[in-house]
Amino acid sequence: MDASASTRIPRKAPGTVAPAPPPCLGPRRSGPRWARRRRSTFALSVGLLCFLLAVSKGATWGWTAASTLGCFVVAVVTLGAWGWWELRTPDPLADLRTTVRPQVLLTNVASIFTGIGMYATMLITPQILMLPTQTGYGLGQSMLAAGLWMLPGGLIQVFLSPVGGKLIDSRGAKFTLAVGATVIALGHVAALFLMGTAPGLMTAHMITRRVWGSPTAPCRPSSWESSRVARRPRPTASTP
Repeated sequence: MDASASTRIPRKAPGTVAPAPPPCLGPRRSGPRWARRRRSTFALSVGLLCFLLAVSKGATWGWTAASTLGCFVVAVVTLGAWGWWELRTPDPLADLRTTVRPQVLLTNVASIFTGIGMYATMLITPQILMLPTQTGYGLGQSMLAAGLWMLPGGLIQVFLSPVGGKLIDSRGAKFTLAVGATVIALGHVAALFLMGTAPGLMTAHMITRRVWGSPTAPCRPSSWESSRVARRPRPTASTP
């Protein structure tokens, strides 16, 4: 028997189907279009990574340290080059001309500030609860107790989630977003007077979290609708 026969790879028999690639890999993207998108994605990732690294580590490294300033410089140069490329490529990864139109730009700015107001509560509330009382403003709670004090805010978010959709359908996304931003502001003002005790801080947290499930929901629909309207071709005057 031929020794190479045992190591020979059998050919696919007629009528059989070749095994498909693993689903996690997905279809292979090739061609100049996908090559341009890969380059654009890489440049955007590098720019955002350097910017976020400088912002998050600036207090540790020092804001005037060479590493921090270097990250900021790389971020500015990379994101600037990425924007220049996106405005000139025939198949941009992001339509920057659409994002700077007033309808889309104002919606995105409102969404950013609303998101900052919401997530600041999630970031600051547990820190105040768990910081030691010797600091003068900490409440000295354990991690378990802090989680339990924040639990009602999460529950009220779940139960009020359907309110956002109904309010958008009845009054519109702009009105709903304005109501949500107002409630967030009221929650932060209440926290100034109630943060001295755990129940008071829980109350202020509940006021802000109730917005997560309802009035801030239009941030995404408003952005999608604004983008769709901005992309709609404008009518041209017809010639007689």
